[in-house]
Amino acid sequence: MAIRKICSIVYDMIYRKHTNDFGWDAMRKVVTTKQAMWHDIVKISKSFTHLSSSRCLDVIDRESVIDEHEKLRIRAAAPEAEATTGAEKQPHKLERKWTFWFDNQSRPKQGAAWGTSLRKVYTFDTVEEFWCLYDQIFKPSKLPGNADFHLFKAGIEPKWEDPECASGGKWSVTSNRKANLENMWLETLMALIGEQFDEADEICGVVASVRQRQDKLALWTKTATNEAAQMGIGRKWKEIIGVNDKITYSFHDDSRRERSAKGRYNV
Repeated sequence: MAIRKICSIVYDMIYRKHTNDFGWDAMRKVVTTKQAMWHDIVKISKSFTHLSSSRCLDVIDRESVIDEHEKLRIRAAAPEAEATTGAEKQPHKLERKWTFWFDNQSRPKQGAAWGTSLRKVYTFDTVEEFWCLYDQIFKPSKLPGNADFHLFKAGIEPKWEDPECASGGKWSVTSNRKANLENMWLETLMALIGEQFDEADEICGVVASVRQRQDKLALWTKTATNEAAQMGIGRKWKEIIGVNDKITYSFHDDSRRERSAKGRYNV
């Protein structure tokens, strides 16, 4: 069956689920129908994404995020017959464009300013591109120590100095297990590109940081002083990543002045 037909059927099923066409009482009070639909579509689309491993190499070759051995493995796994009809190649557009960034601080150059190792890797705006990139590159388990992956809205750099981030802050959660970090990272990525947050315009992006002792995930937002918005984002994020412990929000301004600045909000 053509991929577009499969997508159409899946979309229809998800729509009926979220609009109560199946008579599911639990869905009657859903206010964020569009957001919930998009999350399901992003999640289920992975099973039939049509971007191949070989096409992902265009991205990998442009920015060497993984080593040559891994590239050879991907090439060997790429199917020979990848021809599909034009009707099967209709991409599933996202609400906005997103950019993956990579920062390897494990070998800093002497005297180099912070951010000089930060690299923009790829900007995408379809579900298919997202899964292609994630499957081949953007998993925390692939990161060397003292390195970061970032997913930010296109046009925003993952730096305090960026105009969109300058007055903002971040929610942070730590993990001692790589498996936990990887799961929270993926759930957060899907929530962002699937527009799961009511305060989506307040969000800048997310950072996964791999460190020797403890890994960290941080959700960056624009307006730190907007307490209502930040609390709403924090509660939703806890629900998305399945964290029961308290998480803390810190202002970038505080962190500039004091590296171990205390958090301002907690949920």
